[in-house]
Amino acid sequence: MMLTVALSLIFACSKSFDDTAAEPADPGGQSGPTTGGGSGGGASDGGGTADSGGASDSGAVDSGGGAVDSGGTADGGGTADGGGTADGGGTADSGDLDDPCAKIDPGIPVDASAWGQPGQVEYTPLEPGMSYADVGITQGMYKYKQAVSVSEGDSGQILFEDTAYYDIAPKLVSISECPGDFGGLGSTLSEDCVRASNSTGIMTMYYRTQSASQEFGCTLDPDKTYYLNVVHATDPDDIAGSNACDAQTCGFNIDTFENG
Repeated sequence: MMLTVALSLIFACSKSFDDTAAEPADPGGQSGPTTGGGSGGGASDGGGTADSGGASDSGAVDSGGGAVDSGGTADGGGTADGGGTADGGGTADSGDLDDPCAKIDPGIPVDASAWGQPGQVEYTPLEPGMSYADVGITQGMYKYKQAVSVSEGDSGQILFEDTAYYDIAPKLVSISECPGDFGGLGSTLSEDCVRASNSTGIMTMYYRTQSASQEFGCTLDPDKTYYLNVVHATDPDDIAGSNACDAQTCGFNIDTFENG
């Protein structure tokens, strides 16, 4: 009888021990609560490393935002695909380098007043037989005006003389495809297309086309647009620092003569 009771106690204790030891596997234990990704929320099926949002299946490799599939270096807005040098609006694609006039800056503002006195026909550069005009330029400013188109074989000269309308001063003039281009730093203008005087008096700018009989002067292409630039200064590389006009306005008389 006592043997039977002892065996019963041993069996009961053994069952109680087994039930207690099995508890951590089912309830929401250390690895994750019962609301986690797996059935029991344990280490293998719950929100742990292997199946839940961890390193293997979650953002690092397969899900969004990781190094491979997310907006990282390979697929995202990085150097290869983003707005960088290759595809974006940087140096390679910008239109600035295609404009030869973009880097021309005389360093002083433009005087937009008329090229002539009231009652005079306003002067138009390179227009043959143009009546003379007296042109004034405000101190510290420059003027430019689009010239008429030339024809193949044309040649001639632009004459600059002192005038009684304005104070007189040394002049710097040019014929260029770019307004404000006096042949200074950053310019590719031929020296034949720039004239400067360190004194007053008559100054002549000669021009020609490639087939003209006149073999000297600024060579012009009939298919291109040109501008006459004028300023009272002496240094093409430092227009502002070489101002030559001591009055509020200085000027000259200007005319065009075409070779017959």
